[in-house]
Amino acid sequence: MRYYSQLPLERIMLKCRCGEIMTLLGQEEDWHLEGHTIECGCGETLSITDNRVSEEVLDIKQLIRGLRNS
Repeated sequence: MRYYSQLPLERIMLKCRCGEIMTLLGQEEDWHLEGHTIECGCGETLSITDNRVSEEVLDIKQLIRGLRNS
């Protein structure tokens, strides 16, 4: 019998000044080791250090927006 182990995927959320939100999948350490930056569709360069946002914060903002619109 074989057993396989898989590291859980992390979701890293990056938010651009234009409002676009990018979701990176994988281990955060891998993104840091590779020194990756991501280019938004608007041309802005995003990095984990400068543009990371919490999923919980995004969920709360979306909830507040929904309450205002109802």
